[in-house]
Amino acid sequence: MLIGALHQVRDEVLKGKIPVVFWDEFDSDNLQWLKFMLAPMNDGEFLEGQVTHPIGKCIFIFAGGTCSTYEEFSQRKRGKEASEFKAVKGTDFVSRLQGYLNVLGPNPRMIGSKVDEADIGYPIRRALLLRSFTKSGKKKLQIHWGLLSALLRISSYKHGARSMGAVVNLISAGGQRDLLPANLPSREQLSLHVSSYDEFMDHVQKAGAAFKLQAEHLAPVIHQFYLDLAEKEGWEPTYPQPYEELPDVARDSNIAAARRLPDILSLVGLTIAKAGGSKSEETKIKALTEKNIELLAEAEHIGWMAFLHSRGWTYGKERCEKEKLHPALMAYVDLSEQEKGKDRDSVRNYSKIVRIAGFRIVVEE
Repeated sequence: MLIGALHQVRDEVLKGKIPVVFWDEFDSDNLQWLKFMLAPMNDGEFLEGQVTHPIGKCIFIFAGGTCSTYEEFSQRKRGKEASEFKAVKGTDFVSRLQGYLNVLGPNPRMIGSKVDEADIGYPIRRALLLRSFTKSGKKKLQIHWGLLSALLRISSYKHGARSMGAVVNLISAGGQRDLLPANLPSREQLSLHVSSYDEFMDHVQKAGAAFKLQAEHLAPVIHQFYLDLAEKEGWEPTYPQPYEELPDVARDSNIAAARRLPDILSLVGLTIAKAGGSKSEETKIKALTEKNIELLAEAEHIGWMAFLHSRGWTYGKERCEKEKLHPALMAYVDLSEQEKGKDRDSVRNYSKIVRIAGFRIVVEE
């Protein structure tokens, strides 16, 4: 099998190419493959019977299947496994490597038996995998917000990317339906792949998700804040009428604003919790919000633009309801100070909106 593969590599070299060869799970079978890789790696040749075949210039990439990092693999050079590692030519193999890359999976990086607190990027890796598993491409992924939180924030997947893929496949039926809590598999099935079924379900049903369920009730409050700001700053509101008289696009925009609120807060480590807390906690949250006001305001603006774009609106120098044109559909940095002020004011009202819904903003643990 290996000889045949090396002949294929040689054939490509003879065609004038420089092949990139991917050796998957090279460290399987108790490292018995290592000794056969030494001559191709070091001398660019391999032995078939009594005949030596030159390979030529090529690139070998080795992907391990038994260790999560290069350090873990190479540590076998020391300690009680040192003699076994040396016997299977492990030391010789490592000495011939020209470089390595620890490819991180969906789980947080570990340092020994502890989670590396510096690895804050694992939810992004999971989001990229989620896109891949659902084959959603550039399309908007139809997923329940609580379920999305669970998929991105569960402590770990028992078998890495395979477990995450299995969970997504079970929920989506192979991409044939939206990702909704109603489609979740049984406790027994889910427990095969996630670190804790109860933790997973807590994320699905977390306070932020419960808050979003009140979005339609909070939309009139958001509209009233908008009218109050217009009166305070002396500009003419686009929709001066009461919430009940708003056109569909304006009502839906306010509902969308309520729904995206927890997601925007999460950008700076804030989340929604049940009502309570203290004055000192409120002061801390207010200070953290002000410290990150431009980031949060920009995210609010991006969310608003995403909503209008989803309804077919585009940029126009003059606002036109019929043609679905709006002059503020541009990057936050290019907005006038007045328009930026609207986004900042929206963010500063988050705490009031959350309290009206019976919740509070807290620092995420």
